[in-house]
Parts: sequence; structure tokens; C-alpha cells
Amino acid sequence: MPSLCLGLILGDQGRLCELFSVGRVKGLGDGDVSDPKEEIIDQGAATCVVPRPKVETVWPSQYRVILHNDDYTPMDFVVELLQAIFRKDHAVAQQIMLDVHHRGQGICGVYPFEIAETKVALTLDQARRNQYPLKCTMEEV
Repeated sequence: MPSLCLGLILGDQGRLCELFSVGRVKGLGDGDVSDPKEEIIDQGAATCVVPRPKVETVWPSQYRVILHNDDYTPMDFVVELLQAIFRKDHAVAQQIMLDVHHRGQGICGVYPFEIAETKVALTLDQARRNQYPLKCTMEEV
């Protein structure tokens, strides 16, 4: 069943062409086979074709959260931190901790900016509360 609409018809570059009154929008579900890039608007006597705006999905930038090695933070604390903040199971947390210990740094995960920033802040806060100098950073992938 067509739905009622009231709106503006825009030209090629977003300029206002015409204000139209209540009419019917023919579209999906009406049995019409039309170009998915256009909408057909039936105003009774006049029918208009309105181009649909081009919509592009933009994925958020991803960031790696990295733990850095130091000589003071205990390995057990790092494993507990990885399990609590990064939701890693025990085996994965131990592997990341060993990467940090042997290679100097380990990747805890890849997240959108806000999530990565929050996890870095939580990690640093938890380390400071326990008086460890653990360093945690993030970098864009």
C-alpha cells in the first residue's frame, strides 16, 4: 500500500526545485519494479521521479591496544588485567603476557577509537591503583 508524503524535490546539486503537497510514494511493496536509486512520487495528476541520496557506509577507524614490557609489573597481574578488561580467556591472556615479556610488547586487541581509548584508560588506572608502572598505548591500524 502506498504511503502518504509531503516533502521537497531537490535538483541535481541539492537546490530546491519544487515543494509538493501530499501525494503517494510508490516504492517497494507496491509491486513496482523500479530503479532502486530513484523514488516515484505520485501526486494524482502529476508524477515525479526523485533521485534517492547516495548513502555510503563509513567504517570507523580501528586502533590496536598495546601493552609494553616493564621490569616491575608481575606477570599474574597482566594476565588478570587482560582477562578483566579485554575479556580474554586464560590461555590467550597468558600468550599475550608472554609476548609482552619476550618481545617487549603485545597486542591486546583491535577496537574502534572510543573503545580502544576506554580500554587504555582502564588499564592504566588499574595499574596505577596497584602501583605498577605498566604502559599501555594505542595506535591506528
